[in-house]
Amino acid sequence: MKTQNAEAEKAKIRPLKREDSGVVSALNRLLGPGSVASPAFIAAHCLGPKALAKGWVAEVSGKIVGFGMAHDFVSFGAGGKIRQIDLLFVAEKFRMQGIGSALIEKISTDAQKSKCIRIDIEVEEKNKTARNLYESLDYKPDDAKKLRYKKYLK
Repeated sequence: MKTQNAEAEKAKIRPLKREDSGVVSALNRLLGPGSVASPAFIAAHCLGPKALAKGWVAEVSGKIVGFGMAHDFVSFGAGGKIRQIDLLFVAEKFRMQGIGSALIEKISTDAQKSKCIRIDIEVEEKNKTARNLYESLDYKPDDAKKLRYKKYLK
């Protein structure tokens, strides 16, 4: 029987490349109807000198099986730069093998180099698998009982 760490060691975590955008976009659509980032959108916002976000992919045997996307922002309330993990996805066949943990570790290491003071992740309450993963990595639920509002701009 293979251990999670052995499987994660087989997964290579690396920065997103332009040629990955199509595969990442297709995997992103598996998250549901609200996940519509096109390859062009991913490339424009995660690559190049004006990139607003960063992306990483997980490869097993040369095939992309997962990805993570994150961006940094300044929080005046927290008094520093925060890394927000926007998307974290591992294909179903490759879950529970340490790949999600490896992606988060890579994002975390990069956040430390970028002088972030905290990493935030949002998760649906019903997603117990993801919640268990985050809690196993010492992420804590936010105690603040806030409502999140949004308004789409034209």
